[in-house]
Amino acid sequence: MGDIADIGFSSVDKKTVDGEIPVLLCNYQDVVGNYRIRSEMDFMSATATAKEIDKWTLRQGDVVFTKDAEIGKVSLIDENIPNLVCGYHLGIARPKIDYVTGPFLAELLKTSTVQRQFLRLQTGLTISGIRLGDAKSLKLLLPPLDEQKRIANILSSVDEAIKQTENVITKTVQLRYSLLYELLDLRFPWHHTMGRVKNA
Repeated sequence: MGDIADIGFSSVDKKTVDGEIPVLLCNYQDVVGNYRIRSEMDFMSATATAKEIDKWTLRQGDVVFTKDAEIGKVSLIDENIPNLVCGYHLGIARPKIDYVTGPFLAELLKTSTVQRQFLRLQTGLTISGIRLGDAKSLKLLLPPLDEQKRIANILSSVDEAIKQTENVITKTVQLRYSLLYELLDLRFPWHHTMGRVKNA
């Protein structure tokens, strides 16, 4: 992977330190819970030095991945988000555009072949992790760029369909609970007292 992307492990922690510059932090849980990092997400506020900001500010097309604990969870930075910095416990793979696109690299790192490499390379007893050199050594098979783009577009469409379906399911569940309250709790308030009557 080191041949087709610039790889780095962030050192920016979650602390707010006087004298440092306020930033938004893309952290571990943001990556574990999302295939794509987008501006509508609720990012943590933190601070960083000017040097850290210069080095770890995320750009559209970057791929971020977890390097500790639950190793190998992957997200694509889907847009340029002002002031968003990569947080500790994460690695960045910044694609070299002559070799690979960000969307395709993100999908490739999720495949079982690469995930097995993540597992094989992890070290540590109490908290597992992967070393920077090992991340660079991940073996990846790349099709031509035009094919990468077609594959990534197809998979992106599937991801969007999944997200829309999940949103519909969430709203339907919320509607069910609203109807349950309206049809039972409001219409039949007596059922709240049944337990007390039985116990009396």
